[in-house]
Amino acid sequence: MLNLHQPAGNLDKLLSEHECEAKEILWALDRIPRSLSAYEDLGRVHLSLSGTLLETLRRHALSATRLGDRGLRLACLAPAEHPEMIEVLGSAYYHLVLPLMLPDHREEQIGRWLGIGRHLFWRNRSRSYWSPELGFCMQLVPPLARQGFEWVIVD
Repeated sequence: MLNLHQPAGNLDKLLSEHECEAKEILWALDRIPRSLSAYEDLGRVHLSLSGTLLETLRRHALSATRLGDRGLRLACLAPAEHPEMIEVLGSAYYHLVLPLMLPDHREEQIGRWLGIGRHLFWRNRSRSYWSPELGFCMQLVPPLARQGFEWVIVD
C-alpha cells in the first residue's frame, strides 16, 4: 500500500523554484509502474493519491519537454493492459481526516476525489477506498456505499 500526497500548490511551487526537487518527486511516482512492469503476473500495489496531487499532475500533464523523457504518464498508474497490477484507491480530495469533519463535508471530499479519479483513470467507479491517515469511523460507511465503494482499508 502506497499513500502519496502533495499539499495544494506545493508541487507547482517546487516546479517553479526548485525544479530538481520536483523532478525527484515525479520520478518517484514514475518508478512505481516501471518497477512493477517486470512482474506484471506477480506485482500488486494498492495506490492512494490525494486529489490535490492528482489535480497538480493533471494540470501540468507532466510534459515530456519539461521533465525530459521520464515525464510521468498517469495512465501508467492504472495500466489498462494489467488493471490488477495497480489498484488505485479512492480517498479524500484534500487528504483530510474525515471523522474530524462535518458529515456533509465528508461526502463532498469523497465525491470530489471521485470526480478527478474517474476522469484521470478512465473508470466509471472505484471499488476500494483508503481514508487519509487511516482515520475511519462507522459514519463513513453510508457515504462510501452511496459512492459505490465495495471495501475500505482500515487500521
